[in-house]
Amino acid sequence: MAAVGIPASLSHLKYLKLSEICFGLTMDVKFALFLIRNSPNLQKITIEAFVSTEAVKGSVLGFYDTLSNTKVSCFRLREVVMRCMTGTLPELMFVKFLLATLPMLEKMLIEPNPAKVNDRGLEILKEVIRFRRASSCAEIMFKDFY
Repeated sequence: MAAVGIPASLSHLKYLKLSEICFGLTMDVKFALFLIRNSPNLQKITIEAFVSTEAVKGSVLGFYDTLSNTKVSCFRLREVVMRCMTGTLPELMFVKFLLATLPMLEKMLIEPNPAKVNDRGLEILKEVIRFRRASSCAEIMFKDFY
């Protein structure tokens, strides 16, 4: 029996929800970026973060450094929702990459994980609003649970 793979282009995909993406694992980040890059009509993506204590952060940080010259040709993506964020460096690097490469982005909503963030929400927001944006109208919203 032949293995079924993901098609090279997911042109009919307009909304995507990814759950339990560990931004500390290179494989998870590469998979999320593959789906985003190969979905030219994607308009909204929701990503639920998962923090793994087994994640090898050194290798994923090196991977993020190689992304600086990478473009995401997803010109219809207008909304990004990041859920269960804890403010780890790999999470912030992923957000930074998306903000820098999505030219039509209108809104990014960041929802922290209330069980793990506690009072660090403002720190995360301060860091994210400093990131360069490819879209001049990209609005960053932060859902504070407190």
